Amino acid sequence: MNKINPLFILLFSIVIFLVSLTTLNESKNTLKVLKDEKKEYLKIAINYSMLQKAWGDTSLAQKNIEFMLKAANIQNAKINTHQKELIIDIKNASIKSIDKFLNKVLNDKIIIKDLTLTTNSLFMKVEL
Repeated sequence: MNKINPLFILLFSIVIFLVSLTTLNESKNTLKVLKDEKKEYLKIAINYSMLQKAWGDTSLAQKNIEFMLKAANIQNAKINTHQKELIIDIKNASIKSIDKFLNKVLNDKIIIKDLTLTTNSLFMKVEL
């Protein structure tokens, strides 16, 4: 029976140790990459959630428009809801109040489908 040389065993154990170190380092690198990707996905998810809250709430858009009408001192505005649209019809209002209302609407997060403006009236369709 042949005896195994202790140097072969030592050399074999060193090779196994080096191979395990390299695989450990590769695993650490892939884990680091996966953590970075997870952080990016979380940032995208938070951004998406914020955008969905800002643009997805239909009652908030209607409340904002009603608040803007009150802030602009417009009493003779007709607001109708038709399917997924909010129709705003303002007639016989002052130029300053229409201008104030229009500035607020254009600076808010509202999707305007149709806008007709004359000297003393305004017609607007807003998507809900």
